[in-house]
Amino acid sequence: MDKNAILKVRVTDTVHADFLAVCEALGRTPAAVLRELVERHVATHSINLEDDVRITIERPAGYDYGAWRARMTLRSPDAMEFMGGPVPFRIPQLEARRVYPDKGYRVAAADWNKKGSGLDGIFVNGAWEGDIYSNGVEEDDNPTTLDAVVAALKAAVRDRVHAFASSGAIQ
Repeated sequence: MDKNAILKVRVTDTVHADFLAVCEALGRTPAAVLRELVERHVATHSINLEDDVRITIERPAGYDYGAWRARMTLRSPDAMEFMGGPVPFRIPQLEARRVYPDKGYRVAAADWNKKGSGLDGIFVNGAWEGDIYSNGVEEDDNPTTLDAVVAALKAAVRDRVHAFASSGAIQ
């Protein structure tokens, strides 16, 4: 594979010359500068990729029907970190469902309204794990489907990443 093919762009001779001059003034190779620009662009905008947040939900052996294990992973683990620490995301409050993060994947909610668990979620090395329960109704009668849980979790993470990225905290 031609590693340069993806980065070929058409610019004016003046812009090209200026780019090379700026790189030289910074003591950096054009390839290193382009790589950094592309990586930053992808990291900033990867939330727009369809599989930016991957979620699996399963019922392990020994779990009652209506109790589920959830695992989320991020395409870009650093999207939920700032200055080496995790960026918390709000655990969605869903009708007849309870989402409960595992120890190590939760923190006290910053703006707890006393309706949910009082916990926010955090990613550790790009992953989050927890349990999902049918709460107050039988699983087959639950008005909040597991697909709706997946959508709510993805939205909570994406909203936080978008808010954090648009604030300029993630560069």
